[in-house]
Amino acid sequence: MTNQKANKRDAIFEATLSLCSEVGIAGLKMSAIAKQARIASGTLYLYFDSKVVLLNTLYQKLKREFISITPANLDELPVKAQLFTLWQQSLRYFVNRRQELFFMEQFLRSPFISDESLAASQGFTQRLCGILALGREQMIIKNTEDDLLVALMNGYMRSLSEKVIRQNITLDESFEAETFALCWDALRA
Repeated sequence: MTNQKANKRDAIFEATLSLCSEVGIAGLKMSAIAKQARIASGTLYLYFDSKVVLLNTLYQKLKREFISITPANLDELPVKAQLFTLWQQSLRYFVNRRQELFFMEQFLRSPFISDESLAASQGFTQRLCGILALGREQMIIKNTEDDLLVALMNGYMRSLSEKVIRQNITLDESFEAETFALCWDALRA
């Protein structure tokens, strides 16, 4: 893809995220996205056939970016350190990328999500479940279904991210460690 095409795609994605924060996914209009991206509506349709294709492409891109923040050597760490690393990086990602968080939260609950996008969202969850399974084998994680533990972690992470954003809390290692300790207490056997 040429730089010009990549720049236009990025402008379309940025406009989509910005407008989503203002009007929500249901209120997004392709014409408004084109206007905000400073391109013609016809040009927008050269890149994305429909709003559904645009939203799914953007979601999959954001999920790939989110998954890519995980260090390659994560598996070499003890279970608790693996979970803390994921916790710390996820919290930083969501707090520093507010529009992306807002978009992903809405999109996951929208009627626009494709099977491919649902599968993309499972990559991180599968890795997390692998760590939880290892922790159960080592008898340091509760012997509870993955779905319940993942829901516990995701729910806490989402509400904590929103709290940090709304209250303009400064993230530092002490805060990250304290909030993870609460999560760890809920997970450990």
